[in-house]
Amino acid sequence: MLSHHRTRLPIKIWPHFFTRTSTFSVTNSITPHEQPSEPPRTRITDFKMSLVDAKNPVPNYQRFYQNAYKNHTRLWKIGPRSRMLMTPYLILLWGSLGASFYGAGRKVLGYNSYFGN
Repeated sequence: MLSHHRTRLPIKIWPHFFTRTSTFSVTNSITPHEQPSEPPRTRITDFKMSLVDAKNPVPNYQRFYQNAYKNHTRLWKIGPRSRMLMTPYLILLWGSLGASFYGAGRKVLGYNSYFGN
């Protein structure tokens, strides 16, 4: 007869790095190859770090969008790229809607295709 209970495998609750002696504990318990290294020295550089020292553009964007919104401009028409993004979208939207109504009208008249009989 087969046993229906599953055998449980021993599971280590703590991963290996939790059970190892920390490098910040007493130095006598650390093996020689695990001696804490010297803290890294920071370099003084001449170049400007652009991600750290960059000016925050969010307040300017906020002013730009809030002023346009106060003038009752729709949110999707405010941005500088909105015309470039909205034009193909609107062409596809109204074109597909028009094609659907054209096909539905032809179906009502008894034609099963867009063109021909």
